[in-house]
Amino acid sequence: MKIVLPNPASAASSFSSPDQPAGKILFTASIQLHMDTFHMPFLRWLHENGWEVHTAARGLEKETFIHHHNLPFCRSPLAAENGKAYRRLCALLEKEHFDIIHCHTPMASVLTRLAARKTRGAGTKVLYTAHGFHFYKGAGLVAKTLYKAVEKWLAHYTDCLILINNEDYEAAQHFAVPQVVLTHGVGVDPDRFTPQTLENKKQARQALDIPEDAFVLLYPAELTANKNHQLLLEIVAAIGECIPNLLLLLPGGGPEEVNLQYFIYGLGIIDKVRIMNFRPDMETLYHAADLDVTTSRREGLSTHLIEALTTGLPVVASNIRGHRDLVVSGENGFLFTPGDIQEAAHAIIGLYEDKTLYNDLCQNARDSVHPFHLANTLAEMREIYRVVIAQRKDASSPKPAPDDETPVAIVSGKEGTPLSVPAEAAVQ
Repeated sequence: MKIVLPNPASAASSFSSPDQPAGKILFTASIQLHMDTFHMPFLRWLHENGWEVHTAARGLEKETFIHHHNLPFCRSPLAAENGKAYRRLCALLEKEHFDIIHCHTPMASVLTRLAARKTRGAGTKVLYTAHGFHFYKGAGLVAKTLYKAVEKWLAHYTDCLILINNEDYEAAQHFAVPQVVLTHGVGVDPDRFTPQTLENKKQARQALDIPEDAFVLLYPAELTANKNHQLLLEIVAAIGECIPNLLLLLPGGGPEEVNLQYFIYGLGIIDKVRIMNFRPDMETLYHAADLDVTTSRREGLSTHLIEALTTGLPVVASNIRGHRDLVVSGENGFLFTPGDIQEAAHAIIGLYEDKTLYNDLCQNARDSVHPFHLANTLAEMREIYRVVIAQRKDASSPKPAPDDETPVAIVSGKEGTPLSVPAEAAVQ
C-alpha cells in the first residue's frame, strides 16, 4: 500500500493534527546535546500531542516535559562505561515498556538495539536514524568491513532504518530490515535562518567587528581531525594574495584548537583567521559571510550547509557523501576533489571575481533547499511514525489519499509498507 506524505506547503497546518494515538517513546543518543541540537522540535511535537517522551543520553536536560535518563554512553566502543550504560538501559526498558524506541548516534544505537531485543519481541518498534554510516566510499578497510558487518547484524533488530543521504540509502538496500527510508534529515528553520540582505549583512558585520569590504569565508564546525581544518587553512594561505581582504571565521571550538593556532601561525595567516567558540547566534554569522566552506572528510548530511544555503550563501565543499546531496556545482556552489587545494582555491577565487555568477548562485542557493526545511522534515517523520504505529497495532491499510493530494515519489519500500514523499521534495 502507498502512504502519501502531506504537501510541504500544508505541513505547518497539519502539524497540530496527528491521527495517531498517544503512547510512550524513548529517544537515545550518546550525548544529550545531540537531542537538544537536532531533535527538540519533534520531541516537543510528540509531547504536545499526548506522548510521554523519554530520552536516554549522557548529560542533563533542562526541558521539563522530557523524562530524561542520564546514561554514561561513550563514543568509543572500548569504553568500560558503555557496559554500565547497557545494563541501566536494559533495566529502563524492562520497567517502562515503551511503544517506540528511536535511537541515534553509532554507539548509543548499537547498545539500544541490543538492549531492546526482548521488549521488541513484546511489540515495541525500534527505529534507527543513521546520521552517516562509518563505512562509506573512501573509508578504510576496518570501516568497510567491521562497521558494515555490525550494521548488517543489527539490522535484524531494527524495524525501520532511516537514512539522510543517498549513498547510505543505497548501501542499506542489502540489509535485512523491514523498512528503509530516505529522508531530508533533521531540518532547518527558515524563520531563523532568514535570507541575507544588504542591511542585515551590514548590521552583522558591525556586531562582529568585521570590515564592510572583507570577503568572509565561514566554516562552522567542531575543531576535530575529521573536519580537516588544516586543509582549509592551506587554501586560505594559497588565495591570500588574490583576495587581500580575505577573512575566515571558524566557530565551533574543539580538541584541535591549539594545534590549529600553531598551524595558522606557521602559515603566516594570523590576520586572516578568527577561531571562535560555539556560537548560539549562527544566523548572525551567516548574514555576515560571503561564502560557506567545508573541507570535511566525512559527513552524513551537513546541517550547516543547509543553514548557509537557506540564508542564500553559495557553498564550496569537499565532494563527499552528504555534501553531494546538497551542492550542485555551478548552481548553488562548487564541489572540489577532497584534498585538492588548487581546485578549491579556483572555486573561491572565481566566486570572488565573478559577481554575476556569485549573485546567481545566491538566488539558487535559497531555492535549492526547500525540501530540507523543518516543516517538511517534521512531516516526513510524522508519516514514518504513523506507519510504524499502524503496523504495531496491525491496523488495516490507510484510506486512499484525497483527489487533491500532491503526486508522490516513493523513497522507500523494502519488504514492508512503502513510504512516500511529494515528488518535488524527493531527494535527488
